[in-house]
This record gives sequence, C-alpha cells and structure tokens, in this order.
Amino acid sequence: MIDININNVAGVIFSNLHDRSIPELTGNRTMGAIPFCGGYRMVDFPLSVMSNAGIKNISVIAHHNYESLVEHIGSGAEWGIPIDRGGVRIISPYMTAYAKKGGEQYTSRLETLKSICNNLEKMKEKYIVMCDCDCILNINLGRMIETHINNGADITVSTETTLKTDEQGRITELDQSPSAAFDLNVNVWVVNRDYLVGAVKNAVSRGYTDMTRDILGRNVSKDKFYVYHADVEVLRVKSLSEYFRVNMKLLGDKTLRERLLDGIKSRRNAYIPVKIGSDAIISSSFLSEGCEINGTLENCIVFRGVRVEKGAVVKNSILFPDVAVAENARLDFVIAEKNTSVKEGNALSGCRILPYFIGPRKII
Repeated sequence: MIDININNVAGVIFSNLHDRSIPELTGNRTMGAIPFCGGYRMVDFPLSVMSNAGIKNISVIAHHNYESLVEHIGSGAEWGIPIDRGGVRIISPYMTAYAKKGGEQYTSRLETLKSICNNLEKMKEKYIVMCDCDCILNINLGRMIETHINNGADITVSTETTLKTDEQGRITELDQSPSAAFDLNVNVWVVNRDYLVGAVKNAVSRGYTDMTRDILGRNVSKDKFYVYHADVEVLRVKSLSEYFRVNMKLLGDKTLRERLLDGIKSRRNAYIPVKIGSDAIISSSFLSEGCEINGTLENCIVFRGVRVEKGAVVKNSILFPDVAVAENARLDFVIAEKNTSVKEGNALSGCRILPYFIGPRKII
C-alpha cells in the first residue's frame, strides 16, 4: 500500500453543471446553492466530503447566478478549510483564455475544464478530485484516492452504471456506437493533474466537448481508467419532482438521513429560536431557525424565517426561506420558493409525483 499525502490532492466542484435539470430552482441561483433538507445547500455535500478527507485547496466553478453561493460558502471556515492552506475559491470560467463568447453557458464537464485550464496548470497538487452538485452522497474520498494511487490510475470514476472491467476494476471497453448513452451518472472523479491538463489541452486542439466520450471512450484501450465502487447510496436530483422525492425520502427515513448527513457541514446563520404557538400542531417535520409556527405542519421541511399563521394547514410540503402562509390557508404537496406569500383561505395542492410549485416572491 502507498501512503497518501492529502496535501497532494486538490478539489474541483462544478456548481452550475446541472442547472438545466431543475430550472424552476436555478433561475436565480446555481444548483450548488439550492436549499436542501431544512438546513443545507446542495454544495455542502461535495464540500464536506472533500474537507472530511483533508483536502485543503478547493475550487468551485460557477459561471452565473452565484451570488448566493458565494455568500453561503464565504471563506470556507464552516467546513474547516483554512485559507492559509488554500481555502475555497470561486472560479468564473469567463475570465479565461478559452472562455465561450457572449456569455454562453457551459453544458458539459469537459467544456468547463477547458475554460479553466490555466487554473489547473497552476495547481501544485498531483491529484484532483472532481465532484458535481446534483447528488446527495457521503463517500469516503480518502479510500477512493488511496485506491486510485495504488492502481497507478490516470482516472478513477465512481459510477452507478455497469461498465466492462477486468478483475482489478480497470475499464476495458466503452460502447462508442452512435446510439450509446454516455451519461455514466458519474458523481466523483479522481484524476492525475498532469494527465488531466494534457487531456484538456488535447480536447481544445481537437474540438472535443464530452469528458466521457472524448476522454474515456477514445483512450480506454491505452490509458489506465478504473471504476471505484463506493458502496454508498446516492440520491440524484435531476428534476423538480426528484428534488421533492429525495427531500421527503430523507424526512421519512431516519436511518438513511443519519447515514447521508453524518459529517455534512453547512453555513449557519446567527441562532434565532423557533417560535411555536400554543395552537400549533407539528408532526414529522424539519424546522429551521427563525421560524414561527402557529398552525399545523405535517410531514414538512421548513427553512429559516418561515411563518405559518393560526388555522393554516401545511402538509407534505417544502417551504423555502421567508415564506408566509396566512390564516386558514391549506397547502398539500407544495414547494414554495423564497419570499412567497399565500393569502388567507387559499388552498393549493399538488401530488407526490408532481408537487405544486410557487415561484419566488409570488403572492397567491
């Protein structure tokens, strides 16, 4: 076995890569900044698993709508990432030589890496861990990095997709036919930095755009690509319905919740107590700081600053920060965005597979 020097590992997080999967919630924020499970943001999961592994130099790539992401991450102190050892940096790909023109959004991992190639070259670390923000997982990155190094791999991927490998886990074949699906549902990559820089520069010269097809697929026979089986549950957020389902799954499954949230850190605002009125009825719900509940909550996730008035009944719903539900209103299977107001006596209802969505700052 080879000893790991974790100071030789840097982290890269893609915060915008999957914004188009859930446009309802990414109109004014990145995927990484989406509130999750009462007191978290989606970016908290890759940030936490990296910091828990001891990675001290983390770059978060964000190319638009990242004001709330910057505010949430701050200096990275909540995740125990010291500034003097690298810290957390927000990188805008539009500031690089390979940036797209006219503010066009990046839609693939490789296109994004091409745009920050200069940053990759300046990194002193030998290995780079890359994570997305569209899934909830709590992986032991230290073990994955160790496996990558012991295998002498160029790239190691953690994926739920079944790939053709040899007994050691080395990928032996990728289907490159026109009908093949190249989305491997890859959540985490470990890559040798020098290999990555060379591959990205080659992609620039040849016009390649897809990491899986153009890097893995074209080089699988000659380069060392391995699969890492993490044996952890992964909850992917690939639509508004999936966002609702994943949150509700964690709300109702204490064992899964404890396993996935163990060691996951987040930025916490100054503590403001929850106010629960004498007539309030609350069951099976998450409440965040600064909420005031005077009505009924059942099977709900409520973020900071939410106010539910007397006589209101809210069931099976997710209320984003600063939502106000007036007296005698009724909500069932609803996702209410930030600063939404529901008027007195109004009733809104969706269903488990298609929740009713209220856009930000709407008054209904």
